[in-house]
Amino acid sequence: MPTAKKSAAKTTAKKKTPLKKASGTPLTELKKELIEHTDAFCKDLLNEEYRDMCRVMAKGLCVEDSPAFAGDTRTWAAAIVATVGYVNFLDDASFKPYISQADLAKKLDIPKAVLNKHRKVLIDGFDLIPFDPDFTLPSMIPMNPLITLASSPTLLEGCCQAGGCSDSEGGSCENGSCSMEGCDRADCCQLEAKPKKSKTKTKKK
Repeated sequence: MPTAKKSAAKTTAKKKTPLKKASGTPLTELKKELIEHTDAFCKDLLNEEYRDMCRVMAKGLCVEDSPAFAGDTRTWAAAIVATVGYVNFLDDASFKPYISQADLAKKLDIPKAVLNKHRKVLIDGFDLIPFDPDFTLPSMIPMNPLITLASSPTLLEGCCQAGGCSDSEGGSCENGSCSMEGCDRADCCQLEAKPKKSKTKTKKK
C-alpha cells in the first residue's frame, strides 16, 4: 500500500512479535502469521463470516510495500479485525454481532489508541467506507444500499421518481424517467448515495 506510512506501525515492545523469515518468502510468512492471529481473534470474539473476510483483507495487505512488515504482526491482525468491523458496523448496537471500539481493543489486548492508528492506516490504504462492497459480510449484503442499488435494475429505473433533476452532461429526469443511463445522482435517488472512489491504492490478491 504505497500511501500507508510505516511510522504508523510503531507499537509497544511488550507485545512485540517480529515477523519470522526462517522459511518461505516474507509475503508468505506475513500472510500466514496475520491469518493465524485473525482466525484466533474471530474464533474467540466473532464468527466465521468475520474470519473469512479478515482472511481476505490479510491477503490484500500482503503486498511488497506493506506497512505490516514494520511492527507487530499481532497488532496488524487486530487492526484487520477492527477494520472489517468498521466496514460492517461492529460498534453499532443495532447490528449483530456488536462490540464497542473500547471493548474490542480491550478484548484484543491492544491499547485503543494504537489499534485506532493502525486501523486508520488500513482504512486509508484500502480506501474504505462503511458498507464498502469489497469487505461487506455476506449476511450484511441485503442491508447494503451500495450493493443493492448497483445490482438492482428496478431500483435504478425507479430512482428518479421525484422528477425534474438535471445533469451537467445533458441528462434530465422528467415524469419519473431519467435520461441518464444508470442514474445514481445523490439528489435524484431515494437511497442514500455514497461517493464513488477509486480502488487503486490497494488491491486484494
